[in-house]
Amino acid sequence: MKYREIDRENQSSLKKILDSPKAYLKSKKPRDEFETPEHFIFGDILDMMICGEKDEFDEKYIVVKDEIKCSDSIKEVIKTFFDRTKDSLVPIASHSARELLLSICEEVGYGQSWKEDTVIAKLEKEGSPYYKFLCDTIGKIPVSDSEYAKTVNCLASLKASEFTAPYMKRVKGQEFFDKLVVQFEYAGVEMKGELDRVIVDHNVKTVQPIDFKSTGKSNYGFQYDFWKFRYDFQAGTYYYGLAVQPDIKALVDKGYTLLPFLYIVAEKESVNSPFIFEITEDVVRIGLYGGTRSNGKVMEGLANAIERLKWHQKNDKWDYPMEHYIEGKLKIEI
Repeated sequence: MKYREIDRENQSSLKKILDSPKAYLKSKKPRDEFETPEHFIFGDILDMMICGEKDEFDEKYIVVKDEIKCSDSIKEVIKTFFDRTKDSLVPIASHSARELLLSICEEVGYGQSWKEDTVIAKLEKEGSPYYKFLCDTIGKIPVSDSEYAKTVNCLASLKASEFTAPYMKRVKGQEFFDKLVVQFEYAGVEMKGELDRVIVDHNVKTVQPIDFKSTGKSNYGFQYDFWKFRYDFQAGTYYYGLAVQPDIKALVDKGYTLLPFLYIVAEKESVNSPFIFEITEDVVRIGLYGGTRSNGKVMEGLANAIERLKWHQKNDKWDYPMEHYIEGKLKIEI
């Protein structure tokens, strides 16, 4: 069974309830992958290059030229034509397309002072590349060739760095488990998680969990984004989920060491080399149970999120956070 088909809670949704109950509900709705933000697409493609199956990219994405030279007005006509004929994919140069194209031109006000033959000739000449693009991308997410080239460069930097290269290619005595799905229970809630890579090194008897990240910023700022995006929550949840897996527990019982969770971060523009960030026990603890950081900021963890989820589910109240329902107001504290 694929990860998305497993009906269990996941850390991505649970940490949303720390923002608001409605944010949690929104996260549970099916997402249209064609509306995925560009920076998520970049990360998804890089993940596929590192950890995915060979044909996974071709099934989901298609690389297209950066620029299709076509005016906005012609694009409007061709896009409308495509939307109305995409079930049959009528060629725009065919005789049967002529009447519909002229009708659409009249609707949008394109080429009204020209002869019909001139309008059709211009649409065929300048609109054909755009129409072919629309046909080729049916059922797939288009990616510009320049964006695709950046992911290739990103992958190359990960393989070239003296620090990250050992995590990119296994050697004799190592096993790589990519997109490893873990299922477990925490505080009475059935959970799931998907780790990018887990390396079992039989040579030195270690188990190394890894998550790959890409960033549009400098790697030097990741330590700040780490807390902003609550990667401590992710690391804590995944680390716990991995630790309680029967196969991993069996290895630990045999003397293997479960190493600290690693985030390997590569820049989208590849200005700086990729960095490795090791997650300490204190950070994992905050991700799981909440706590106070060194700067005095109080954070909630997985346990707090589950407590909130259970309260909202039991009372079926989702418009306000739990405290507001209990106290009738929220407090602002120093």
